[in-house]
Amino acid sequence: MSLQTGADLRTLREHRPLVHQITNYVVMNETANATLALGALPVMAHAPQEVEEMAVAAGALVLNIGTLSDHWVEAMLLAGRAANGAGVPIVLDPVGAGATRYRTATARRLLDELEIAVLRGNAAEIATLAGREAEIRGVESVGAAAGPELARAAAKALGCVASMTGPVDHVSNGEREYAVAHRHRLHGDSDHGLFRRRPEGRAARGRDGGAGCLRRRSRGRRRERAGPGHVPRSALRRARRSRSGHARRPSEGRVRLHAIVEDIEAARAAVAGGATVVQLRRKGASTDELVEAGSPIRELPVTFVVNDDVEAAIRLGADGVHLGREDRGAERALAAGLLLGLSAAAVAEAEAAERAGVAYVGVGPVWATPSKPDADPAIGLEGLREICAAVEIPVVAIGGVDASNAADCIRAGAAGVAVIRAATDAAALRAAIDAAL
Repeated sequence: MSLQTGADLRTLREHRPLVHQITNYVVMNETANATLALGALPVMAHAPQEVEEMAVAAGALVLNIGTLSDHWVEAMLLAGRAANGAGVPIVLDPVGAGATRYRTATARRLLDELEIAVLRGNAAEIATLAGREAEIRGVESVGAAAGPELARAAAKALGCVASMTGPVDHVSNGEREYAVAHRHRLHGDSDHGLFRRRPEGRAARGRDGGAGCLRRRSRGRRRERAGPGHVPRSALRRARRSRSGHARRPSEGRVRLHAIVEDIEAARAAVAGGATVVQLRRKGASTDELVEAGSPIRELPVTFVVNDDVEAAIRLGADGVHLGREDRGAERALAAGLLLGLSAAAVAEAEAAERAGVAYVGVGPVWATPSKPDADPAIGLEGLREICAAVEIPVVAIGGVDASNAADCIRAGAAGVAVIRAATDAAALRAAIDAAL
């Protein structure tokens, strides 16, 4: 895999994603400025009353347990669950894990209860959470071997990308590793040479007497900058577009329940019932009509997809577009960074969609449905099962699905279901789906 750092940085600055950070008091100003310098938009929000809304609106969620307390843990869990449901990636910085039972238990709880995309910590923090021996003093790693083997082992054990910081950063997804050699004197470890060693046996002055006083990289270190920057109101808008040419890959939780609707009233009812995706579908409507109908739906706290019309999806600022097998516009949708779904009724079609880079496939009809009298013959649960086994991207079952059989689709391997007539029964559908997981 080749790195495209320059291209990715340009894309980041074009799209300016919102980064929701629940982080410690020590680094709030520095990380806000660093986020702005990279081209993204920071927001520091930790009140339990608002973190769920903020996390859903963000392009990423960062959780840092540096200044820990119970109400912050509650806020992190609320924000994390909302982010997981919306397909927003989470970065966890388990500051001081291994130093106290409270910090270690909190970090493990976040890893257990949330789907973490990246775990970012020093060698001792990473080793502690991966079940390895480590020594940590305060928040500093003083006794863990910080090599690529540890990063790989942690990624495999914890099921996420492990980013281990130090004089050399090691990043691994469990299969491959990257090393970034900083070799900077402020990337503290137990032998950075920044302070004179005291003679053996001589008492230290102060609490730690030297290297232990140095905060680890990026904590508490101010850079000479003009000020904290400014977060505009536009930062609170949806900011989750991927880089050009690549469809976003949603988590399975994000595609759990698609409600296919025609108007805002149906959309609101579906969201209240637990729908994770609202798909606007108006057969025969013009692009302008779709834009008019979709404008209020766009403001709902849910993933918003437009059916068949890429132009309408772009104009609406929707999260994605779903195209039928005969519909055009897949390349344009990918270029615009939309979450792209394609319909499939056979293994070969689903495999072709996966090769094309789509985010998910809508598979069916599983059963005959009066909502689409011209649909293909029903593929049944066995057909659904074969397609689910053939592709790695999420499969969304459609066609004759309701609360009585949605669980069967999940047990056959589908990540979620899509409904038209049954959208008014979203709560019962969601309960059936969740019970089958």
